[in-house]
Amino acid sequence: MNDPVTQLTHPKLLIGEGSDDLRFLQAFLKFLEIGDVQVEQYGGKGNLSSYLKTLKLLPGFSKLVSLAITRDADKQANRAFQSICGFLKNRGYATPTKVEQVKPGTPNISVFLFPDGTNPGMLEDLCLSSVKNDPAMTCIDGYFECVEQQASRQPKNMAKAKLHAFLASQTKPSLRLAEAAEKGVWKWDSPAFDRLKQFLQSI
Repeated sequence: MNDPVTQLTHPKLLIGEGSDDLRFLQAFLKFLEIGDVQVEQYGGKGNLSSYLKTLKLLPGFSKLVSLAITRDADKQANRAFQSICGFLKNRGYATPTKVEQVKPGTPNISVFLFPDGTNPGMLEDLCLSSVKNDPAMTCIDGYFECVEQQASRQPKNMAKAKLHAFLASQTKPSLRLAEAAEKGVWKWDSPAFDRLKQFLQSI
């Protein structure tokens, strides 16, 4: 896990749930050649409120222009969005009325939910969408169908399971989600990333 942020060094701040989110977002920003954004993690959904409180105490906060928050939509995107907005309001930040909207404030606030801002799911779903046309995905779908037929079980989190299986199919099978992002496994030019790309460019 990365050390907690101790100061703000850029005019814009992008935060994700954990270290995988942080490294994934850093890799995508690098691909997009966006260099004025600091990326940090808030350590999970339950820590966002305390993170937002502490953030105001950090050196450099008074110069912060934009704060962009990302998290998984999980089962209900609207519930996830309302949860974030509740934390923002309670901590005295500007509060958007919809996902991806930039709400003017000090700083400006915007929110993105993985996988695509609207549907239920998580970062793993977004990554899988970017490689859906990879020939290996047919094999992976067949693998889990076989497991269900032969072993009568399925993973509780199919997105995570399929992502691990896809990464296991690579030449270097030990990569994790963030490492795969850093090594260009996810297809950054895929339409699957269009909404996230627009969001990052709007921060």
